[in-house]
Amino acid sequence: MLGELAYDGMCVALSGELGTGKTVLAKGIAEGMQIAPEEVVSPSFTIARQYEAKDGRRRFCHVDLYRLSGEVEAESSGLHDYMCPPWVTAVEWPERAPTLLPSDRIEIRLTHAGECVRRVDLKALGEDSSNVLYQIREIGGPRRIY
Repeated sequence: MLGELAYDGMCVALSGELGTGKTVLAKGIAEGMQIAPEEVVSPSFTIARQYEAKDGRRRFCHVDLYRLSGEVEAESSGLHDYMCPPWVTAVEWPERAPTLLPSDRIEIRLTHAGECVRRVDLKALGEDSSNVLYQIREIGGPRRIY
């Protein structure tokens, strides 16, 4: 659902412990954008991976900041280029470089709530992101947010 509602320049900050499903959620966002989810792999070692939708109009960037040492390394990496149109960007471990993120973004925190259960907390910062979460709520609340 989130991928279907994605707009150019949207940033989704994905927080949570290892194994909570951040990459799975990024795959779901890509799938909603008409990008094959099996193509989306964790960018842990490359920091960022870019994808293009089959229609050639939409672009998705999956960023993983886990291996970065902090703000300075993030700023010098050029990742800020993906935090604006035409990109829809999912950022894992955003707390490693919070100033890299745009002020209008969706924050999603995933936590373990059982062996195969996750708690998902969503927060919108900014008007465009608030509109997306409002649409999700109007549809009846997601069982699967991606």
